[in-house]
Amino acid sequence: MTATATLFDFSTPRRIAPHGQMALREWQEILCASVTEICASLLDGPLTWKIESIETHKTRSLLQALTDQHLMYHVALAEESVSTLWHWDQSSAVGIVCSLLGSSETPPPHNLTAVEQALLEMVLDGWARAFAATWPIASSNDAVFSRVTNTRFAGKLMDRVEDVVAIQYSITSSLGAFSTNWLVPKSYLEEHLDGLSADGSDSIEEGQSSVELLDADIPVSVSVELGRKIVPLSRIRSLQEHDVIVLDQSIHEPLRILVEGSVKMYGLPGRTDNRQLIKVVSMSDD
Repeated sequence: MTATATLFDFSTPRRIAPHGQMALREWQEILCASVTEICASLLDGPLTWKIESIETHKTRSLLQALTDQHLMYHVALAEESVSTLWHWDQSSAVGIVCSLLGSSETPPPHNLTAVEQALLEMVLDGWARAFAATWPIASSNDAVFSRVTNTRFAGKLMDRVEDVVAIQYSITSSLGAFSTNWLVPKSYLEEHLDGLSADGSDSIEEGQSSVELLDADIPVSVSVELGRKIVPLSRIRSLQEHDVIVLDQSIHEPLRILVEGSVKMYGLPGRTDNRQLIKVVSMSDD
């Protein structure tokens, strides 16, 4: 018999305090605002995240509903070696990546190409950065993704977890709204949210930007953009080794230097010994 999901049911093995429930919801709303902002800086297409539902399930019943047609990722909360599971159905994954590729309509569900999977993992990377910026337990705010290729391995990852909290996100893109789910051991959330005050010192101040949440000592990614080109999705799928894509960047113009996906500077390429370098020649007005 399949267990019925219950909204915010933390009654076993012990009930979490009401302020813990509020803290969970508050944190998730802040995380969604943060990942929306981060995805806007990382990706060309806007993705708006919001909470669809938060429910508890018996782990075995939920895992039995998954098939190898779902795209699954192991999300390890590294400091404490806690295993969580992220899963998408094929249609949602295809819809998200095709919206980012500029498609005007969602094609039928299919196995993702290497390019499409890389785009989906960029979306997950945006979520991981938001998690690191907003999770109130500083010792366990590192989320590491790895692909899970079959349901049997997914079962092994969580075989000792009796109950999970399923957090369902709705992601709105240019092609519509799509759903994805994050499965977290209920005991882990109980351990860290029990005792947190919804308006205490551990909560994030209202209106605080997700950028301000990032400590100055946290490393940021710097990349240099060689150029851009809009091409049909069919062209992307047909690319093979040795094919050439002509970019829109003139060889006489400085290259864009991006910090966390946003253009901050412009520079000229060069080299030192056997390493490439970029010389900053101007700053962005943004």
